[in-house]
Amino acid sequence: MCAINCPVQAIPHDAPNTTGQTCFQCMRCASACPEGARVLPAPVAAMISEKLAPIATVRKPNQVWV
Repeated sequence: MCAINCPVQAIPHDAPNTTGQTCFQCMRCASACPEGARVLPAPVAAMISEKLAPIATVRKPNQVWV
């Protein structure tokens, strides 16, 4: 499933435990993997958390759109 769902074919069908250099970490493989074998790499998760920290703690008021 991981290889089938990879948009850039970075995961070979005959070796799904490897990742090629065309991978741009869209994480589609992690969301499609039925075994949970692929996960977001720790450095990437840390970078995302750091980037989102300033806005993750700010509560914004609800807006009504008519």
